[in-house]
Amino acid sequence: MNRAPGEIIEEIASYLPFSDLLSFSLDLAVLNTTSCLSDFEKTVGSGTLCTRHLSLYHGTWPACARDDWETHPLQVVDAHHSIFASQDRRALSDELAQQAFDAYYNFIREEHFRDKQHDQAQLARILSQMPLLEKITVSSLVRKRLGRLGQTKLYELRHRIRMSPTIFDSVGNLVERLFLLLPSFCNIRSIHIQGKLIDFPAPTLLDGVKELNISALSLMASKTTSFVDFMRSFPNLERLSLSPYRHLGLICPLAEIHYPRLREASFNGFWLSKELFLDFLARHAGLRSMTLEEIMLADSSWRLVLSEIGDVQGIVQLQNCS
Repeated sequence: MNRAPGEIIEEIASYLPFSDLLSFSLDLAVLNTTSCLSDFEKTVGSGTLCTRHLSLYHGTWPACARDDWETHPLQVVDAHHSIFASQDRRALSDELAQQAFDAYYNFIREEHFRDKQHDQAQLARILSQMPLLEKITVSSLVRKRLGRLGQTKLYELRHRIRMSPTIFDSVGNLVERLFLLLPSFCNIRSIHIQGKLIDFPAPTLLDGVKELNISALSLMASKTTSFVDFMRSFPNLERLSLSPYRHLGLICPLAEIHYPRLREASFNGFWLSKELFLDFLARHAGLRSMTLEEIMLADSSWRLVLSEIGDVQGIVQLQNCS
């Protein structure tokens, strides 16, 4: 089948019911809303899936009254009728606007009264239908990695309630609920957190996880301890990638990172000191690749630092560093 022409595969697939096609899908995505999760659970509940990668897209929406809803900057642009429209068309537009606001009101109310225990149990049931799952991605809805399914679902929701999700959103609550479940799913090997992460879940032993990617880390001084505890959840990590939220001059937390089995490391957009860098290399003798992108060295130059590490400098790759 690997060499079969695409048109033959498409022809075969056209005769299969949706549930069968779904069971063959290696990548699935779902929006983290009550209605989307319920629909998704019904869909995946039809049988055991072959899914290897599940993406969960999180978002929050502003809650406001009708007048504020009509003028909110996040309202879908084409929601407003033209002042030049005929009286009949404006009346129809007003009726459609009321229907959209009713849908928006019900959606916001439904999201506001979500039950955490119900959400967690529902997510556990969904994961249990994916025994081959290896990778989980948690992302904000405003990220550009939604994929075709995520984009379609978000488009439908935005136009039904005529409102977009907030831009400055955190995925911390979803990550927390997910991490409470992961010890029961030892097949998970890779975790990608692409939405802004401000609050960190309580430490949970996830010794099966080999890869961790956090691409929007927001690390305040008051959160350092919880971040350190969170990072200790992955004692067998082999690949690590960290990037800060909005490149706000955050010091790269290398001193807090120690993984004896680490083979690949990537850091993007941090500040770094010579001492932290050399100490990190010394504590990770098994490191085979270290990529530093847009890393500002505070107290030296990269040319001088690399000259001090001798043969080890072959594993360090610099991209737009100064």
